[in-house]
Amino acid sequence: MPYSINWTTTAGTHSITAKATDNKGAATTSAAISVTVNAPTNTPPTESITSPANNFTTVQGTVVAISATATDADGISKVEFLVDGTKIGEDQSTPYTFNWTAASGTHSLTAKATDTKGAAKTSSVITITVNSNNTCTVAAWTSGKVYIANDKASQNGKIYRAKWWTQGQSPATNSGQWDVWELVGNCGAKMGMFEPDASAKIIDIYPNPTNGYSMLKLNIADIESAEVIIINSLGLEVYRGKLNADLQADIYLHEAEAGIYTIRIISCDNIWTEKLVKQ
Repeated sequence: MPYSINWTTTAGTHSITAKATDNKGAATTSAAISVTVNAPTNTPPTESITSPANNFTTVQGTVVAISATATDADGISKVEFLVDGTKIGEDQSTPYTFNWTAASGTHSLTAKATDTKGAAKTSSVITITVNSNNTCTVAAWTSGKVYIANDKASQNGKIYRAKWWTQGQSPATNSGQWDVWELVGNCGAKMGMFEPDASAKIIDIYPNPTNGYSMLKLNIADIESAEVIIINSLGLEVYRGKLNADLQADIYLHEAEAGIYTIRIISCDNIWTEKLVKQ
């Protein structure tokens, strides 16, 4: 009768023998069979840069939000961001993003994704042109001038827009959430592809932490429409919707589990992220 056993292989070269023993204790061992077991092939991740677009142009000093996607059956351990072949930063959790302060010149941007078993792959090159000219086409702010709602003025290389009537209030020092001026962007920059100063709040979420409902507002001017995506700690999408005409959205997470969620707001040429805690 046939005798058999199942063996879970391990990588390497192995010598296999069979030893037969009769019912009186006599035993014989077979000739050795050599078996080579190759290690399984680790397929590298699939990745790409989603923002900015190829051949994007901006001005020196602009903070460019770089975003990438990466997937792999083994999981992603990190995504590194490189400018002209030099690493400028990395992100270890989705959504994979990094903010880079643009330096003058033409640059090659890539993202390198590495899976949990060490396989890595580098994305296609995205070319960015950064101009040194930072001349404003918007007139400089004047303390004696009266500005009404939606009037624009430039100061210190940035463009601001008045929310209501104002005179004598400097945009540089009066552009917070409740102030008269709203930061629009850097002089000469493409609207939408910038990040405000660190002191400015891009995304307002209230309440945060939330028990299930929050109101969200994007504090970026000159954006016609944007999409909201909410991702859980496993990288799975749990919510998708659109901002209204006032760049606001109602977020409902009553059925979601407690934890930390990533809010991703996507416009035509930029991505902003924020964290939301569900209690």
